[in-house]
Amino acid sequence: MKNKHKLIYIISSAVTAAALLALVGVFIFYDRDSSTQITDPPKAKKLEVVTMSVTTPPPPPPTTPLPTPPTTPPSQGSIGVNLPPSSNVDPTKPMIALTFDDGPSGQTLRILDALEKHGGRATFFVTGERIEEGESTIKKIASLDCEVAGHSWTHSELTLISSDNIRKELLNTNKAIEEIVGFAPNFYRPPYGSVDENVKDISQELGLAIINWSVDSNDWRTRNSNSVYNTVMYGAHDKGIILSHDLYDFTASAFELVIPELIEQGYQLVTVSELIYYSEKDFKAGELYHSGLE
Repeated sequence: MKNKHKLIYIISSAVTAAALLALVGVFIFYDRDSSTQITDPPKAKKLEVVTMSVTTPPPPPPTTPLPTPPTTPPSQGSIGVNLPPSSNVDPTKPMIALTFDDGPSGQTLRILDALEKHGGRATFFVTGERIEEGESTIKKIASLDCEVAGHSWTHSELTLISSDNIRKELLNTNKAIEEIVGFAPNFYRPPYGSVDENVKDISQELGLAIINWSVDSNDWRTRNSNSVYNTVMYGAHDKGIILSHDLYDFTASAFELVIPELIEQGYQLVTVSELIYYSEKDFKAGELYHSGLE
């Protein structure tokens, strides 16, 4: 009987142990399933490709070219004129051409300063012997849209020398000017204003017009700034050509007053080329001009 009870006890204990083991397994299994699980990483979002339209900027508006100064239309025998780039002459208003002979010299710069200050232009008839020494002054004349032309090489009176020497006097001077300013003038002023038929014929042959004057300041004679001023102001007229010399300090002093006074009176201070062009003159080689009125 005792053994029977012992057997029952052993069997019961075994059943109980088995039941406990089963229960523990259930808990272990449940804990494994309910624990944090490694999951697949979330799928990356698909990036949308955004196409940006690039707008090409419109081309800049075309620049309006600066107006080109007019030139004399060619006609039979005409040699044309060279107008400065800044030429802005009003042909309905009075104009006058100041001209200076025998330079360049130190006084030329004073006259140029006065012209630049007041907005005027002039023409300078230079002698060949002074060109090399006065190269910087000639460059300044050109830079201010003033005009450079020849006055012979040695200031010889052309009517008293041979035809060959006339050609040398004129051509050598023009060549020296061209080497500095880039082109040769197509007119000149004869020393002393001395012209005869031979001089005219040679000038025509060389393609050069001849420029003299309508008003002589007589600066070389009076040698006085007040006299020069009064002579110029008294003789000034529309389309006139004024003769002076940029060798003298009294001439420079006079024109430091003449230039603003002429402008105040309504004159446009122009180059010889501008005067001829706006006077509607036909510029011809071998022709002699004293003003824009002839």
